[in-house]
Amino acid sequence: MKQPTIQMKFTASSAIVITMMVLLIEVSIYGVAIRQQMKDSGQIYSDLVDTMGKSFDDLYLSFKRGIDFITMNEELQQALEMPYESPDELEELNGRLKVLLSNRALFVNEIKGLYLYDSNQEIRTLWKKRSGQGEAYLPFPQIEQGWFLPSGKVSARVIKDDLVFTRTIRSMKDLKTIGYLLVVYDDKHLYQRIENVLPNKASSLLVFDKYGSVITHNYYEKDWLEEVIEKIPFSTRTKFQIIPLQNHKKVMISKYSSSSTGWQIISLVDVDYIIRSSVFLRDLVWILGIAAILGGVVIQWGLARRIVKPLNHMVEVVECAEKGDYTKRMELQTQDELKILGEAFNHMLEKTDVLVNQVLRDEIKFKEAQLALMQAQINPHMLYNTLECINWLAEFDRKEEIRQVTIAFSNLMKSMSSGKKMVTIREEIAYVEDFLSIYRIILEGNMKYQIKVADELNEIEIPRLLIQPLVENAVVHGIRKSLQGGQIHINIGLCEGGYLISVLDNGVGMTEEQVENIRNFAAGNRELKIPIGLGLSNVIERLGLVYGERAEFHIASEIDWGTAMDILIKTELKEGE
Repeated sequence: MKQPTIQMKFTASSAIVITMMVLLIEVSIYGVAIRQQMKDSGQIYSDLVDTMGKSFDDLYLSFKRGIDFITMNEELQQALEMPYESPDELEELNGRLKVLLSNRALFVNEIKGLYLYDSNQEIRTLWKKRSGQGEAYLPFPQIEQGWFLPSGKVSARVIKDDLVFTRTIRSMKDLKTIGYLLVVYDDKHLYQRIENVLPNKASSLLVFDKYGSVITHNYYEKDWLEEVIEKIPFSTRTKFQIIPLQNHKKVMISKYSSSSTGWQIISLVDVDYIIRSSVFLRDLVWILGIAAILGGVVIQWGLARRIVKPLNHMVEVVECAEKGDYTKRMELQTQDELKILGEAFNHMLEKTDVLVNQVLRDEIKFKEAQLALMQAQINPHMLYNTLECINWLAEFDRKEEIRQVTIAFSNLMKSMSSGKKMVTIREEIAYVEDFLSIYRIILEGNMKYQIKVADELNEIEIPRLLIQPLVENAVVHGIRKSLQGGQIHINIGLCEGGYLISVLDNGVGMTEEQVENIRNFAAGNRELKIPIGLGLSNVIERLGLVYGERAEFHIASEIDWGTAMDILIKTELKEGE
């Protein structure tokens, strides 16, 4: 199975990021649109309910005035109070009352019946509206005292599913109760009032009296009416709010409470009806989002190709250098960190080619050791690891870390290709820090290090790349092989008769056989069955070449404990040495 390329990984990761960002933007836009539309709709329906509520207040006031016009009539009150002795007299009085009642009733088109009772709650006369089939609306055979206010004020309530206006008729002379008037409002007129305002099935109006009974409504799902009424928050003061129903619907409730009648007008609007335009917006946003994702993927594919193409070219040059061909150069057209890395590597190849082909015979041994060191340092594995690290960081767009690795590796390459035989300890430590900074990123923070140098030793000169191979040995063979990572301590300080360079790690350590093998090599035994590694052997040989007997190399190591390597350089020899 073909492994995914860096370009594919980079594009896939970018596509995921773009998709998440587009989804977040789409959800935010849709959420804001829904919220604003709900807010605007709530205000509109609140204003509508307020208007309807004031309309019902005007209706109530109009009926109150009409009832005042009927009951506060001296002739009607006299006829109602006039005593009678025979049924004929009673019939004559009732006929007179009916005429008076009919003549003063100004709202006959809006009522179904009008009933007049005496103080004994006996019906005296009535007016009834006939239906198209000729059937008369049945009167109330009996009334209850609780329907009427003793003060004589007009009240309205739902009685037997009808809106009824009642009034206790009190004498204008002595204010005693002389009768009762009951007016039944025609609910068809009430229904037409609300149906003309909200004619669709998605919105409804419910009108309640002050006792909580339904006066009228146009809610189309009558089976759910009781549930809706139970969930209406009559006590809350908010103008509108959302309530869920058992039929998986949500409705917006707007409310008007009349201070004069005690009635409450409630509007119910299906939330799906309110957000119908937002559904179109949602679909449009989804289409634009998908287009943005596809466009972003195409753009990221092109950007990934621009990054990966120079890296592939650099890998080809590295492979040629590994085979001994130092003539091929990196030709990069970019103006970023990759160009810095390519120029440094080209410079290193040029120096290497000169060292390989133009060395003087009297410096062959030193140059061979130097070349061996460079071959050990310019290890293709390190180049591959560094380039892979750069590729991995590029996939996640970690530009700052790419810059750090590139600059550190460039500095390291320049140090390796330098013609200087001796450098100061300060310069050598700078090379070491560049090397460690690269591997700290490669190991993803699983390596820590500490460097301490005595101030008096910073300007002391030592062979170039004397400490770095020891540090590389500690990182590659000690810390990197440890699952827990580890720490490296580099100490350079004064000691009796000279100065001590110490490199300590708490990595996987070495076996006794490996340690003894290195000690034998340091003692001058070059006939080893197991090689000790090019970088470490090069350090030991160059110590002998430069310092002779003034330099000593020591090593101590145990499995799972770590490794300590010390270089003691004496500034002066004691007598007898």
